[in-house]
Amino acid sequence: MRELVVFRDGDITVSTDRLIFYTFGYDHPEDKVISFLKYIPARLASRFDIEWMEYRWNFMGEDMVRPRELFSPENHLKLIGSFKKSFPGYLHYSRMLKRWLIAVPKRLIWRVFDPSQCLIELLKKSERDSLEEKAIQLIGKLSSESEVPLAFFGIHGSISLGMHHEGSDIDVAVYGESNFRRVIDAMKRLEVKGEISLVRETFYDERKLNKGIFSHVRFNVNATRTPSEISDRRLNFEPIAQVEASCKVVNDDEAMFRPAIYKVSECAIESGPSFYADRVLEVCVMIGQFRSLASNGDKMLVRGMLERVRDDNEEWFRIVVGSGLRDEYMRPL
Repeated sequence: MRELVVFRDGDITVSTDRLIFYTFGYDHPEDKVISFLKYIPARLASRFDIEWMEYRWNFMGEDMVRPRELFSPENHLKLIGSFKKSFPGYLHYSRMLKRWLIAVPKRLIWRVFDPSQCLIELLKKSERDSLEEKAIQLIGKLSSESEVPLAFFGIHGSISLGMHHEGSDIDVAVYGESNFRRVIDAMKRLEVKGEISLVRETFYDERKLNKGIFSHVRFNVNATRTPSEISDRRLNFEPIAQVEASCKVVNDDEAMFRPAIYKVSECAIESGPSFYADRVLEVCVMIGQFRSLASNGDKMLVRGMLERVRDDNEEWFRIVVGSGLRDEYMRPL
């Protein structure tokens, strides 16, 4: 565990109530960490009005359960209602966004699992089980083939928490935009060499190529910002209306992170207040499925919340996909 000055996307927090959360993004209130709920003790499941997966995990001797759906708008609303009823301290009302968010109070954080530190600890272990050993071998191959040092890798998911089981995936973090791109290119070469196979089960898999199978185990690779890539610019947001629009991607440098940021131009609002169209400069995507989905020059169709963005000097607009409303999406054209 390390003392976090900045909580980064993918860092795992365990609360004093033994609720396990994954940090979402990089912009948090001063005293809380914006997160989503991943696991809770089975003894608390009846306090939440959602469906749970049948499988149980074991975290430090306690049975844990996981929501059947993690990211649907319907489940989010149910979770907000359950937290209001049983654990109101884990909520934060954003006056800017005019909605409730799940946020872990720093005073209630019991432990923090940082993926980069978890990898260091895993490398130090004198005895590793089969899945842990495969994770080390895979990350070693990715590092060697991409020439990205191990210091820019991390391990998260159930392995980082020591609660993995037969059938668990290997969840790899890569720190830095350029490092992530090099690792994705390396995965393509490793497939040609026959050392891994890339997953192409869906349209999204085919576009992103960040999932694979290594030694009969599924794995995925996602990007996390380095400290130098985390902006301290303070922005204010004002939701305007839900819109559907087509845009052209002009800068995809931040498309692999969460939230994924696509700088755009030539925006045409086809449903909603169209007079803002020429001032829409970015599409901000909160849904992990849409990370790295479009590249420079691609045109995409998006449905989300139009927001006014301000700082001390500028004003512009963005479309947020994954604002919590139903039927929001991003589709390359």
